[in-house]
Amino acid sequence: MSRNVDLTKPLDEDEAAYLRSRPWLIRDAELQGLEIQWPGSEGESDASEDPEDDEDDEIDYNDLTIPKLKAEIDARNEGREEDAMIVPESDKKADLVAALEADDEVEDEDAE
Repeated sequence: MSRNVDLTKPLDEDEAAYLRSRPWLIRDAELQGLEIQWPGSEGESDASEDPEDDEDDEIDYNDLTIPKLKAEIDARNEGREEDAMIVPESDKKADLVAALEADDEVEDEDAE
């Protein structure tokens, strides 16, 4: 079931729950330059409401489509030096997922 959510207006609790269960929609909104107005945030970014700030809330890349995986790789590569870019072995879904997971591991190691 799909649903239209107006991201230009503050979200109600049901809309927020719908988006939290679909992190690729949040990423799409960010790529479009939209700032999601979570309930209780009153237009300000609230880290406790933003699922991307929760380290325990990991995206299952296998649930994403190939275009979404490619968009995620492109977004991460933006502004990176050439030697730090994510370069999957092929355009197959398994290779795209493996490349993103490897990048996550590198980011986790760098954070420690």
